[in-house]
This record gives sequence, structure tokens and C-alpha cells, in this order.
Amino acid sequence: MVIASIWLIKRFIAPSAAIRFYPRGEWNMAGIAFDVPNARFRRYHNKATFETLLEHYQLNDKQLSYIARIIHDIEVNIWEKKRMAETSEVQNAMHEFIMQKDSKKIIADCRGYFDRLYERR
Repeated sequence: MVIASIWLIKRFIAPSAAIRFYPRGEWNMAGIAFDVPNARFRRYHNKATFETLLEHYQLNDKQLSYIARIIHDIEVNIWEKKRMAETSEVQNAMHEFIMQKDSKKIIADCRGYFDRLYERR
């Protein structure tokens, strides 16, 4: 989900990046789009957006790889049995975040959540 990719970008790729949310169907987006159709960094049939970012930026870190497996379980392994113990917990937390209306609060909450998840391993 996009929330995990936002955390990855803000924490490891471009900490000063401005994250903007656009309405569904809006195609005139400024900046570098991600997790939308035709974006360079998006979900594929076998790879989550989070994984495409890790691969492109060559982020080789055990904790990030572990989180990537959880995100893969959520975004790609939709119908199969979940492989990671934390998948349900992370998926539920991400759904809670995206239900909020304030994008700054969404980003702040997801940063705190994924920082704790990253430190947990």
C-alpha cells in the first residue's frame, strides 16, 4: 500500500520530499508519481510498489527486506495464504491510516508506525 512507500521515501530515499495526495482520476500530477498506473514506481503482478522502490534505490537492509515481504503479502499475495506473521496487523494499521482525512496526519502516523516496525526486527 502507498502508506508503506511514503514511509520508505521519507525515511530512506528523500526525507525532504513533499508528499501530495491527488484525487482519484487526476492525471496532471506534479513531481514523481508512485503507486499509480503508468508510474515508474508502481505495483506489478509480482512486485509491490515498496519493492520497486527498494530495488531502484538499491536499499539492501534486512529490516527493509522483511517489511517488503509483509507489503508483498498485502499488495501482491492477495488471494493466497499470508506468509508473514505481521501481515494482518500491518494491513489493519494501514487501513486505519488511510481512513483519516488529514494527509499530514496520515504521513506522521505511518512514519511512527513503520519506524516502530523497522526497529522491532
